[in-house]
Amino acid sequence: ITQELVRRTQGFYAAKVIGLNGLGHAAVAKLWPDVVPSDKCKWERAKTAVVKMCPAMPRIEQRVLVREVATLADYAKNTLLTETEEDLRKAMVRSGATSVSGPERLLEITQLVLAMSKTHTGQIDFADQIWLPHVLGLQPRVAENIVIDEAQDLNDAQIALVRKAVLPGGRVTAVADDRQCLYRFRGAAADVFSRVVNPQASFLLPISYRLPRA
Repeated sequence: ITQELVRRTQGFYAAKVIGLNGLGHAAVAKLWPDVVPSDKCKWERAKTAVVKMCPAMPRIEQRVLVREVATLADYAKNTLLTETEEDLRKAMVRSGATSVSGPERLLEITQLVLAMSKTHTGQIDFADQIWLPHVLGLQPRVAENIVIDEAQDLNDAQIALVRKAVLPGGRVTAVADDRQCLYRFRGAAADVFSRVVNPQASFLLPISYRLPRA
């Protein structure tokens, strides 16, 4: 989608097309210039934490726990929940997370993974690109006018990044369809409109060019 928008906005000198992950990555790169995106690192972090905390656990159970830990850590990052026990318990309830090792062990290992994620290793995963600018206090590139498509899928971390990116007195235009929300598993916020735009300035689009007439 981003590449198509770049193609269509060629010639519009004032338009800058960038995804939220790209926006967040650029902010992190100011602090860590050599950082590269790699979703593999989230599994490596989870595996390292599981092996460290559960060295005697059978390998097949470790693999299951790695997946559980990585999934919960992702959810916590996307919803801006911290590594405190209270916040991670909220993340477990909201995401429906369960664990073969029990909730206490899952919480303990996920706390370690979140702490590891804030350490410079040269790689960050895709959730880190959105989460790190918030937890490390990094300022993304700013703009006076921001247009967001598919806003129904924004989560708390993405909303926070948008707020950081818009200049004081600037404008955010968001387009969304609640019925097309696909990322609730990633913490998509149901009240996204009231948190990103002024509800009094929102309106329905009565015509769809995607669907045939009824």
